[in-house]
Amino acid sequence: MVCANCHRVIEYEELDISEISCAFDEEKYYMTLENLANENKEKANDAKRNASTKPSREELKMLIRNMPFAQIANKYCVSDASIRRWCKNYNLPSRVADIKEISDDNWVDI
Repeated sequence: MVCANCHRVIEYEELDISEISCAFDEEKYYMTLENLANENKEKANDAKRNASTKPSREELKMLIRNMPFAQIANKYCVSDASIRRWCKNYNLPSRVADIKEISDDNWVDI
């Protein structure tokens, strides 16, 4: 096996094969790919571990009143669509316009 550059040279007959001294280390190449794959798996697992669980209804109620959905989503490592879904599951308003319409006095009763 040869590196990509040497392969191109051979494929397009730019040089004779005997002139190529490729230092390509196949074992090192595949180990690097395996290490990258493992690192990506570890990062994904870390993100899952670091992701907090779904907040309680009262906590979410306070958060949606005071923070944008995108900011809440970043805090919990989910999408803003997930935050809206949580709101619907908890019978909370899921649109900013609806949240702003509700007075502070009525917000307590939700």
